[in-house]
Amino acid sequence: MHDHQPLETVLRANPASIILCNIEHGMSEQQWEHLIRQLMADQSIDCRLGVVSQHGDRRLAEKYLMEMGVPCGFISLRVSPRELLRTLLTVLEANEARGKRRYVRAPCTAADMATFNLKVYGRVFDGSVVDISSAGMAATFDQPIDLSVGKEMVDMQLKLRGSLCRVRVTHLGGKDGDEGRLHVFSFDHSANPECRPKVQEFVYGTLQREMDRQLASARGPGAPGAGTSEPAGQGIAAGPSSAAAAVRAGAAGSAGD
Repeated sequence: MHDHQPLETVLRANPASIILCNIEHGMSEQQWEHLIRQLMADQSIDCRLGVVSQHGDRRLAEKYLMEMGVPCGFISLRVSPRELLRTLLTVLEANEARGKRRYVRAPCTAADMATFNLKVYGRVFDGSVVDISSAGMAATFDQPIDLSVGKEMVDMQLKLRGSLCRVRVTHLGGKDGDEGRLHVFSFDHSANPECRPKVQEFVYGTLQREMDRQLASARGPGAPGAGTSEPAGQGIAAGPSSAAAAVRAGAAGSAGD
């Protein structure tokens, strides 16, 4: 998230969010302090905040940690990328950024352009992805299909916003839903390891686009960035805790997605 103006509206729609505020972008440090205090005091908002700083000023760290008690810490950017990644993942893990799920999962709509085809029984079956993580997905088929629980299939092709990859899958079961028969698959990336990062990048992009959509909606027509996915400023990374949207998919993958 790059614009603090519609932040409160978006946070009320996404309880249990984790917010990392870069206090050196977009506003003065005093304005950031005011905003962070305001968010922490607002009982109608369920979020956990942390502070990111390029300089790692000790005085500021003591203020945000000791005086204000931000729960997600004061993170200095004056470290190596590897150390920064490790710190961010530690903060997110400590604050249960993935929620109750082991893997970050992205719900999909027709606009996300997530489809697949599966070769089985000597035929090719097409379908649409309903939600997906690097560990598996739920999906519907365009044609009726009878799959037994535990059936392994070696040739599923995913098409995720134009990015193609093949993956071995196991059918975990199905149930009837609003969109028809919903089938659940687990992924085995051992034969095609290049598929995992493609799925992770798609998950991140899908979650980010949804956050951008909510921001544009909260800004209203005519506001900077409204109706587009372009950021209107800099300074905030945010997302529902179940999505861990504050970290790119590649980083999330380092901690088991």
